[in-house]
Formats: sequence, structure tokens, C-alpha cells
Amino acid sequence: MNHRSLCIILLGWVAIASGCDRGGSAPVPSPAPAKAPATGLTTGSTTAPTIAPAPPEPKLLDAVSVSVGDESYLLPPMVLRFRQSPADPTADLTETRSELLLSGHEKAEPTGNSLILNMTSAATTPDDLLSMPWSYQALDDQWTDTTQGLSLDDERFILRPYDVLVRFAPDRDRVTITITGSFLRFDTLANPQLPGKVVAVEAQFVAGLVVQ
Repeated sequence: MNHRSLCIILLGWVAIASGCDRGGSAPVPSPAPAKAPATGLTTGSTTAPTIAPAPPEPKLLDAVSVSVGDESYLLPPMVLRFRQSPADPTADLTETRSELLLSGHEKAEPTGNSLILNMTSAATTPDDLLSMPWSYQALDDQWTDTTQGLSLDDERFILRPYDVLVRFAPDRDRVTITITGSFLRFDTLANPQLPGKVVAVEAQFVAGLVVQ
């Protein structure tokens, strides 16, 4: 091999080495951005918790007159509170769905007498009460420890429902209530083991209506 051929070979090797160097090694990917440490907090806008509005204040209507036997007694203005129970799609339609509480208005002037009736109804709205009166029959004529009934402080008598029918005629924020039937009258100074005396009770009055 002469000197010229050796130079050509050397130049070829140099060209090959230079070409490989220009191609370089494979590109190295840039490092991923560091993740922020988890704090357990949610970013972005927050929504204030929803607060259910308070039920409207019941109207303070006129005092109520109730007939017990041959006597009439004055009661404070009354309020009927309608509380719908949670709907149960598996329940029978005849099962109780709502609770009704008839009692005196909190802001009424006391009269010494009071009426409280805790009732249940299959009504789902107050309007349903028009066709769904409440009826009650006691199992016996004995005293029961309950706030349910009619208290006549001036006469020291307490009356418990015995055979009672209550009808409702709702009209927006008030309801006309008609009570007919009989109560058991107990003398608070007498022996509590004695049976109550059956007396007729009648009343018709307008009460405030509150849906809760």
C-alpha cells in the first residue's frame, strides 16, 4: 500500500467517526415537574352549607271555646303543626305518613286551660286532611299518664280522649277544626284508680297551620 492510499483510508475513518459524533446519543427527556405535596384540601371555590329556612311563625288567632257537657271553657288560640314523615316507597299506602300536633300558641295569653292532641295521619299534604279525619277510641276507661287531652285547671279536671273524631278544613295558613265525641274526665283530687267519667266534648274553631 503506498502513501496516497493510506491517507485516503485514514481520511475515510475520520469522516465516519465525525458523522457518528454529529448524530449524538439519544435525547434525554426533561425531568417531570415535581408534584405538590398532598394536603388533603380541595382547591377551587367553596360553597357555603345550605341552611334550611325556619318554619313560618303561626298566626295568633282568637281564643277557643270548648263545650264539656253543659259547660263551656275558654282555651288559648290553637296551632296545628303538620310534620310529614320521610317517604318510604316500600311502605303500604295505609301506613302513617304524617304527625299532627294540636296545641296552644306559644305566644298566647294563658287561660288556665289547655288542649293537646297528638295525632297521626296517612295524609301527605295538609290539603289531604280535608278527606282524612282523625279518629280515636281508648281501650278502657282507666287513667293514662300522657300529656294528650284537655286540662281544666279551674275545675281540677283532666280529660283524656275516649271516643273522638277530629275533622280538618285547611285553608292556606289556617285550618278549621271540628272536635266531636267523648272524653274521660278525671278528678285530680280523687283516687287515680277510679275509672274516668264519660263526658261529651264539642268544639269548632280556627287554628293556625304550620307545615314542618
